[in-house]
Amino acid sequence: MISNPNPPDLTGRAAVTKPSTARRWTTPLALWAGFGTIFVVLQSIVWIRVLVGGLHRVNYPADEHQISPVREFLLRTGEVSVGILVVVMIVFIGRSAWKKREVSFDMAIFLGWILAIWLGPFYNYKHSVNGTFNTHAIAVPNWGPYIPGWDPPQSGMLVEAVFAGAMLAYPAMILWYWTQRWTTMPILLRNRHWGRLKVLAVLAISGTLVELFYELVIVYVLTFYYFPTQRAGASLFGGHWYQLPYAVLIPDGLLLSTPMTYMFYRAVTQNREIHLFRGSASFAPIPRTCLRILAGAGLMNFAWGTCILAINLAALIFGTAPAPSDTPDFPPFGPGDL
Repeated sequence: MISNPNPPDLTGRAAVTKPSTARRWTTPLALWAGFGTIFVVLQSIVWIRVLVGGLHRVNYPADEHQISPVREFLLRTGEVSVGILVVVMIVFIGRSAWKKREVSFDMAIFLGWILAIWLGPFYNYKHSVNGTFNTHAIAVPNWGPYIPGWDPPQSGMLVEAVFAGAMLAYPAMILWYWTQRWTTMPILLRNRHWGRLKVLAVLAISGTLVELFYELVIVYVLTFYYFPTQRAGASLFGGHWYQLPYAVLIPDGLLLSTPMTYMFYRAVTQNREIHLFRGSASFAPIPRTCLRILAGAGLMNFAWGTCILAINLAALIFGTAPAPSDTPDFPPFGPGDL
């Protein structure tokens, strides 16, 4: 049985001694919020440039790429499911936060993912096409041309999917954190005697397994996207169109849910304010709300940005390979295209 699953510190109402005015700006909340502010400013510049210049047309017609009725059914089912899931999450997270009159940890992560949408084009930043979407997915032209230095191969054919793994799918990725928390917290709370290293090891393994599960569903079943140029020896199922690069599985498993689950675990076991929000008590309600949202933006932009950096570095250091010979027709790139 999980004891005290929703401690008062997760709502920001725990009794905390207020630090001095100078010290409160060095608390985790203020530091993460400062980090988030940087990302919000950077993406604001990009979005303003997009609004002024508009998005460019994509160079390929989708009807050139065939897809079976079964694949199309799975793709559309997945897209609709993502849309419904996001709406349900907004209602669930919003209602919970409204009752407590605070930006909850879940809401900070959810909004943080929304404020990380702008990072999508960085996945294929310069030297290679590391990941690309199903040509039949609902998508918009890529805003990469408004990001300084963005110049991948076949840049005119790259898009950002609306539901199939990008944009509105980003906030739905709080499901990674929820899944890891729901499956791993009972184990950790039954073994409170474990040291920090063992706890982190268990979380790293469980985070990677959660990432593997969702990637298998997204890539192999729903065919939202795939990784065309990753080397076979550096991928699970290497040499097949549904290969999963270790440079995706490991960083994503370590960063997209594991730090958040560890913060939650420490808050529960220590019965104190969650790390991301420490220092909340020294701010008035409105500034505290803004800082928590910015802190969530800082956390998720850092986590997702680091994962994107990892896949780009892997392609740069270890090189790329041609798309697998069994690549079906629905991705925009097949053997010989990259």
